[in-house]
Amino acid sequence: MERKFIIDKEINLNENDFLKTKIYSDNLTKIIRNTESNKVFTVGLFGNWGTGKSSIIETSKQEFEQDKVKFVTYDAWQYVNDSFRRMFLRKLREDLQYEETDLMKKFYENEATDVGETYKFNWKNIPISIIVLSVLFIVCIVSIFCADDTSWKTSLTISAVVSFASLIYTILQGFILKLKISVTKPHLFAPEQFEECFKEVVSNSLSKTNKVLKWVKRDNSIQNLEKLVLVIDNIDRCSNDVAYNLLTDIKTFLSSELYSIVFVIPVDDEALKNHIIKNSKKDTDDCNKEKEEFLRKFFNVTIRIKPYGETDMYAFAKQICEKSGFSLKNETINIASKEFAKNPRRIIQLFNNLLAEMNYDYGKPDFANKNETLICCILIIREEYPAYYKAISNSPQLFNGEYSNGDANTNRFLRIAQIALGKVEISDLSRVLTNSYHQFDDIAADVKDAIETFDAEKVLNAWSNEQEHIADYIVDRLGNAIKNNLIETDMIAYVDLITQINIQYPLKTHFAKRVDEKVQLYLPNVISKTKNHENLCKYALLRERQGDSSVKTNLVDESKHIDETNGLKHQILLFNAVLKVFTDKETSIALSSTYTQHHNSAHLVDFSEEQIEYLISNEYVTQRIQELASSEKDEILLDTETKEYQKVKWLFENKKNIAPGTYSTLFARVIGQTNDESRMRGKTIDEIANILKFMNPLLNLIPDRTLAIQPQALYGLIVNDRKMPHPSYANQPNWWSQQGWCVQKNFVDDCIATDVYIQEITDFVINIYRITNNKTDVKNEIDKLLKHANLDAKFLKLITKGYTLNPILDLIFDDDENYEEKNNFKESNRLTLLQHCFNQKNKEDSYVLADEKVKTKLEVLLTYAQKENSNEVFTLLETLISQERYKNMLTALIVTKDSTFINSLPQKLLKLAVSSFKKDNSNDYADNFDFLSIIMQHGNNNQKGYVVTILTTKLDNNTDIEKVLNLIETVNDVSLFDSSGLLYSHLDKYQKDNKDNINQDIANKIKTMKKKIKIN
Repeated sequence: MERKFIIDKEINLNENDFLKTKIYSDNLTKIIRNTESNKVFTVGLFGNWGTGKSSIIETSKQEFEQDKVKFVTYDAWQYVNDSFRRMFLRKLREDLQYEETDLMKKFYENEATDVGETYKFNWKNIPISIIVLSVLFIVCIVSIFCADDTSWKTSLTISAVVSFASLIYTILQGFILKLKISVTKPHLFAPEQFEECFKEVVSNSLSKTNKVLKWVKRDNSIQNLEKLVLVIDNIDRCSNDVAYNLLTDIKTFLSSELYSIVFVIPVDDEALKNHIIKNSKKDTDDCNKEKEEFLRKFFNVTIRIKPYGETDMYAFAKQICEKSGFSLKNETINIASKEFAKNPRRIIQLFNNLLAEMNYDYGKPDFANKNETLICCILIIREEYPAYYKAISNSPQLFNGEYSNGDANTNRFLRIAQIALGKVEISDLSRVLTNSYHQFDDIAADVKDAIETFDAEKVLNAWSNEQEHIADYIVDRLGNAIKNNLIETDMIAYVDLITQINIQYPLKTHFAKRVDEKVQLYLPNVISKTKNHENLCKYALLRERQGDSSVKTNLVDESKHIDETNGLKHQILLFNAVLKVFTDKETSIALSSTYTQHHNSAHLVDFSEEQIEYLISNEYVTQRIQELASSEKDEILLDTETKEYQKVKWLFENKKNIAPGTYSTLFARVIGQTNDESRMRGKTIDEIANILKFMNPLLNLIPDRTLAIQPQALYGLIVNDRKMPHPSYANQPNWWSQQGWCVQKNFVDDCIATDVYIQEITDFVINIYRITNNKTDVKNEIDKLLKHANLDAKFLKLITKGYTLNPILDLIFDDDENYEEKNNFKESNRLTLLQHCFNQKNKEDSYVLADEKVKTKLEVLLTYAQKENSNEVFTLLETLISQERYKNMLTALIVTKDSTFINSLPQKLLKLAVSSFKKDNSNDYADNFDFLSIIMQHGNNNQKGYVVTILTTKLDNNTDIEKVLNLIETVNDVSLFDSSGLLYSHLDKYQKDNKDNINQDIANKIKTMKKKIKIN
């Protein structure tokens, strides 16, 4: 059923007089009507808080609607933080629609007044003033002495003196600043001004004014009133000082004039008396007399609302409910009216609170309606008897029995409540008190049994449907186990049940917090006795994500200590569970030492990256390297199939932060105790190859630029010459010490000669170069290997990693023997590598490769590209010409080629050659008719003009005539670049000068050319 809250506001008692208080409003109306005109009269309406004083005044006000009586209500509590005089005056003026005058504005605005003057010396004007005076003085002196006439000089002198004096006076005035002194006065608070404003407003309202005259004056204020009723409300809610000062202001300033004003003061007189006596700061036997005397002096007449009885309040409560459509049981109304018999407002508030409380879902159908009276009693207890409310909240069964700690009022109410309610069901009371509906009554019996017998499977089956309720019950049982000191049994079992639930249904934060709060003190017990460490660790991980890492911290701390004499199996289980679940950096660091010591007990291989980085220490890696099997000579056994080798290989592959010193341990093991020629003496090629087969997989896994000394030592043992016995003396003792009994052999040379192990030695050399950051000298071995293996891909890989190949750059650059036959320039790796070589510079920013070497290579590339029409090589050359060095070299190469070669080049290279032909170097190409032909085909008009100059010179000198004529014969549109007709005139001159010496074919050719040129 929909219920509406009861609105607590003033009502018209003519319509609804539930408490029969209209008699008070009638009395007040009569008093106001009967007050003497031109007198200020003060009426006190006394009654407790909530007894209907506002409704009495409102009803009386309605009686005067047709009369010339105006009610103005001032709420003292509303304006408690403001000045009463200012706010009362504003409220009065606004309600009476009186326009604010200048006098009234002074209450709200500050006023500034000039009260004097002062002077200040201005130091800033002194420098400029001195300069001006000096200049003017000099001008005056000069003018006086330069004047010719004596009288004129006298007049000028007088004028100058007067002007100079005036100027000095003006400047001196500028030295002194005149400053005004103002005083700002705050808005006025003077009592006489407040009284004057009050009189002004009241006089206007009570004055007799003609309506026509009001219209002419545009006066909108309320006038022609017979009486003015001023209601000062809520005085008793204000502080002592405010209440006292407000009453004295009313009596002192507002009640002394001949005005028809009635002050109505609705107030709780007992509260008002307390204000008065506290404000007087006295504590004597005369206090009561003093406050009674104060009230008698202040109020002309008082109306006192008489106390209500239980019968009156019951009727009031019932009528209020009926009017509001709020159907309550008689028992509920009876209890409320008995508890709040003196205050109807408290009853209204109680009913509203009851309505709000009954809106809750109590978990049972129609529970609120059935237990309405019980809910009402609990509300009263909560508000009026908080000590008892706390007691029954902790122990609900107290409600049905005796309460020995209660005072008289508490016991009185309990008697009333127990008679009305009878014996209350504790489950119902718990629902009302704690909002938990006595939590567990509606959990199925089999689910409760599963929880209490720790049957996780049955609990999980029911969990999804009512997890919150089940969680509450588990926490309750957990707390009960702790309370009953069942720490080692039931408590551990409940925690195991909770952690198992968490695996399938991650626990909500609020539930997990409640569990932690209960078991926090017993975590060591839980950790040492749990049956499933992994579940507990996963619960701790959940709690860490929820912001609480205390469980995890305890688990990790406990895992650090593995004592083989004390519960080793349990500790190992815990250690493995912690490593499996907690894969973060912090845990790995914390357990690193423990793992190094007890790694054989850890059964994990699926480590996270952070675990490999921080859990596995360098000490651990060193121990695994030391475990590699060795011979009696302490030479490492080169077996890559052992589990020890595979473990080291796995560590090298997965642990990215192995310390250099740890890697050095490996090299030291392979090198052995001796690091001289005896270590490799007599080793066959296969024996040395076995070292490479053992080391290369590990070297491949060592990060770049990691080591320096140890790899160089091993490198020297492998690539340096070794002593091998002469076949005739192989069985002789100390064969290595006798001259002629041994020969020097080199492993790299052996590999090349027999064409075996080339790949192994190549990988070894490149790896050592990479690991030592090119600090190992590998040039000799690279030179040998390049003759038998293509290493371009390996070199490019080094380049992409940022390595410099400068120490072996010459070898790489020259490694193109018979490339044209092998078509190696077709390989992109070779071209990319060549480009790198071309671009390499040293620390002095000079190119590493010598000019002659580069020119030779460019010639080879250019010839190959033209012959094979290789776009890839042409692209490389076109890339190189962005650098001035290679641009000049290629240009010099191209211009030496014949026209057919040049014309076959890509446009970019062709233009490069053409652009090199300029006026200042054109004569350098005077005999290169192939290149001149290219210029005439592809050059601009200026360049063609330079060629014309060369050709006409040769005509004049009678040299290379046939080549000149052949070139001219190929030219078209001569007029575009030979506008002056040089070719024509020089051909004509040559023909005339040599008409007796040239044969007819040449003559005819010249004639044809002249004709062609002239036409153009």
